Amino acid sequence: MLYEIMIPIVLVATFVQVFIRYGFGTRIPIGDEIEYLRRVSSNDPFGPSPFLRVPVMVMLTWLVSRTTSHTEARMRDVLGFIAVLTACCLGMAGYLAWGGVGALVVTLLFIFLPDRMVLSQHLWPDALLALWQAGVLVCLMWSIEVAPLSPWIFGFFVAASAMTRIDGLAMAPALTLVAVLRQQDLASVLPGIWVPTAIALALLTLIHAVRYRIAWPDTTLLFNLSLMAEEHAQQNSESAAVQGLTRTIWQKWEKRTHGDRVACTSQSVVVLIRQPGRVIRGIADRIWQMLGPDTFGMNRLLDPVTGAYPEITPRTRALLVRALQISFPLLAALGLAGAIFDEHARICLVPGVVAFVVACLFHARTRFRYAVLPGLALAAVAGLRAVFDASTREWALGIFFVALLLLLMAPERKENEAPSPA
Repeated sequence: MLYEIMIPIVLVATFVQVFIRYGFGTRIPIGDEIEYLRRVSSNDPFGPSPFLRVPVMVMLTWLVSRTTSHTEARMRDVLGFIAVLTACCLGMAGYLAWGGVGALVVTLLFIFLPDRMVLSQHLWPDALLALWQAGVLVCLMWSIEVAPLSPWIFGFFVAASAMTRIDGLAMAPALTLVAVLRQQDLASVLPGIWVPTAIALALLTLIHAVRYRIAWPDTTLLFNLSLMAEEHAQQNSESAAVQGLTRTIWQKWEKRTHGDRVACTSQSVVVLIRQPGRVIRGIADRIWQMLGPDTFGMNRLLDPVTGAYPEITPRTRALLVRALQISFPLLAALGLAGAIFDEHARICLVPGVVAFVVACLFHARTRFRYAVLPGLALAAVAGLRAVFDASTREWALGIFFVALLLLLMAPERKENEAPSPA
């Protein structure tokens, strides 16, 4: 049965990825994509300029560059394959939770999410993080419906996430929370979840200390902490656009040594700690904004002048922008309804919710929500089931519409600075 369901899932997911690959036209790398492409042509792709990064994404790009001179184009193909694999994992999780219909619905929902479609082929770690999240969801559903799995399997996914982007470490406390909710013996679960990642980070720190005299596994955390502090400092300022804040921090970052970066970041964090009220308000505002439209896709990737898709047709661009305004609030509202009425949905949402909160704390882009889409899609299917179930329909619809109304009121993240007057 699962085999029969996976065939249409693979076909549809592949068709959509091929359409995205060629239907959107030429793509221009922006932001961190440029750094990843520059690294593979440098003498030391894993070096500390401009950041020390955990190695998985850099290694993947480097391996692709060894086989072709068209690294960017081939990476789009590789990431498209990863997107199809993620959809298949999500279909397996849906099958374990709700059978064949659940597998088809969750896969189709995920495949056609406009947020996923726009972001799925960009050279950022988000696509890999979504794959690890989907893998965890399959293992969780297997543990619930079939037989308990070794916690060391979950530890592999935690380590893979942390080595893909450092904030992927948040999966460790998320899975610990899942163990608590499932009333598991923490003494037997925690070593498997935490030890592989601890070993990986310790080895990476040692390698960086020996090679670069920088005893950190990753220094992007320092940059993001500085960015967070700058946003809190400019709270409610008209100039506090994400792009402008990033440029401000970057201009300071590239002029400093590693020691100065650590000292300045520490000083900024201390200032924040001394202003708890301001920080709490700022975090609440950011979470509220991050629950709203996908402003990064709308205002950065699809910008007709400075965006990543100069050849996309105006009609397609306008359609995608409109879809990105409502897609995440709609999915989140369905996911909330699902979590209230379905235990599978509550478990599936935990890794995504923890990752989302971490993204709100340390990042400034709505694109970081990509990694939470698998769990949210599964929870949304549970929400649809509750809506169509006569015993829960009225409550589920009420919760869905109230949540959707509130989420549609969320303000947009201010991505771009206002253009200078002529």
